[in-house]
Amino acid sequence: MKRFAAIAVGLCLTAGCSPAAPVDDGSEFDEPSSPASTVTLPAPSPVPTSFPAGFPKVVSVASLPARLRDEYRAGGAAEAVEVAPGVWTPVQAAEAIVEPRVLDGYCASVKAFEEQYRAGREYPGTCW
Repeated sequence: MKRFAAIAVGLCLTAGCSPAAPVDDGSEFDEPSSPASTVTLPAPSPVPTSFPAGFPKVVSVASLPARLRDEYRAGGAAEAVEVAPGVWTPVQAAEAIVEPRVLDGYCASVKAFEEQYRAGREYPGTCW
């Protein structure tokens, strides 16, 4: 048995292999790797269901500007939802309070609401 082990070691030495010698395979252990870079993610856009303080609120169609009052009454509405100062939407069940589909009102007010509370998303509707 000793003779067999001696032959195996002799063959291994002549072939250039050594079980204790590390093999240089160019791995990452040869040189320190560069530090990982950090990535800064952008802040998420405003939550689409946010509203200014005190809004939305249900208001009487009679309290709307004449342009909207006539339009909403023609559609049979007695109430509207005011989503921001100078911005209204027709009552479309409870959905109007969570996510209005149409924004009517003063153009500057509608645009400001879309920019600040809807991440710039534009809505259909009437403004003046």
